[in-house]
Parts: sequence; structure tokens; C-alpha cells
Amino acid sequence: MDVQASLGQIIVRCLDHKAQGRDAPYIAYVEPVGDGLAVRCAKCSRQGVVWLKATSLKAWEEGSRDFYPNTSTLRVRVGEEVHFEN
Repeated sequence: MDVQASLGQIIVRCLDHKAQGRDAPYIAYVEPVGDGLAVRCAKCSRQGVVWLKATSLKAWEEGSRDFYPNTSTLRVRVGEEVHFEN
């Protein structure tokens, strides 16, 4: 997945502030690698997870682990386990 195609396909929120996509729902989340302390919810500043839309979930399933939020000024590396929203 190239950078431009992946922009806006993820968002960082805690589990209490699950992201709501405007054009497509966020359907699963992955945890950032490392201790996760640097990745924070944009709503409350608690430890965040990376919420995925269908296109970013497909990229994750194909092996991508670096994802870009609504800006190309940073990227978030995620782990090997995905969690689906109930």
C-alpha cells in the first residue's frame, strides 16, 4: 500500500473512543509495536490502538505493518495480532 493510498485509512483512538469513519467504518484494530506509550488517543490521551478500515485491514492481511494516519508526516508500526470489533 503506497503512502497516498493509505492516508486516512487508520486513526488512533483508545478502546473507549472507537473511531467512526465518515465514508467507511473502522472494523478492526491493531496494537502499536513496542510499549505503545507514545501512541495516544486523540480524544483523551490514553494509550491508543490503531483502528483499521477494510482497505487497511486488507493491507495488514497482506503483510503491511507500517500505516499512515491523515498525514504523511509520521507512520505507525503495528503488531502481528488483529482484533475485530464485535
